Amino acid sequence: MKLFKSFASVVAILVMSVASAFAADVPGPVRTTLAAAIATIASGQPSTITLTATTGMTASTTQQQTFLLIDTELMRIVSFPTTTSAQVIRGVAATRQSAHLNGAEVIYGLT
Repeated sequence: MKLFKSFASVVAILVMSVASAFAADVPGPVRTTLAAAIATIASGQPSTITLTATTGMTASTTQQQTFLLIDTELMRIVSFPTTTSAQVIRGVAATRQSAHLNGAEVIYGLT
């Protein structure tokens, strides 16, 4: 029984070490806020939204799509015209376009 407990402890330590190593390579979500309200509903064309910061965010490429989540609306990132703005396609993945308040939480990095 003592040997089993020692073995289980070693396995648990190895699993935690491997999980930590992989977690270090996978960035967590980046969080920021809207610096201006989004009051209008877009017409399917790219819209520019103003954020407090875009540090750590990248625009979509042909190989990888990137997204922002504001409230319950998902937006695909087209580009970053400035360090505090993002050009997005709103209401993707069957989410509903809606108005968002200044200061609303913005989450980037969802997979």
